[in-house]
Amino acid sequence: KGLIKVKARWRANGSQTSNLFSVANIDKGFFIHSDILNKKLTVYELTVLIYLCSRKNNKNKCYVSQKEIAKTCGMSVREVSIIICRLRKKGLINTRMQFNLNNRGNYVLEYTICICNETEIRKELNNELIVIDDINIDMRDDINIGIIKSIR
Repeated sequence: KGLIKVKARWRANGSQTSNLFSVANIDKGFFIHSDILNKKLTVYELTVLIYLCSRKNNKNKCYVSQKEIAKTCGMSVREVSIIICRLRKKGLINTRMQFNLNNRGNYVLEYTICICNETEIRKELNNELIVIDDINIDMRDDINIGIIKSIR
């Protein structure tokens, strides 16, 4: 019914211990990396970022207009524009204009969500030897790693 299953756990002596929580149905929701809470974002920045995360595809990209974000998040388009700039400056998203010729020259931004500011791997790895000195991988990225024989 809900997003979370709760399983009660009991000790051998009959007293209850902590409950075990698990995701009931992954198709009914989306995941947000827990690091997002450590970024010291305002409520408005967090709201917009969570909305973008809810709309992202498997390549961490989404295509929504600022008008749609504003309507869904209960903000003005101007506020959304300012928040998008702040999130971009903080390195949490990248944006790129996507022109639509059938839409009278208007454009929609392509948003790439990148919770980690550090190096990101954006290609699929297939049995390659990877030598990287400093890397943090965003756990939401779909990365297929083959056998790594040695790392320097």
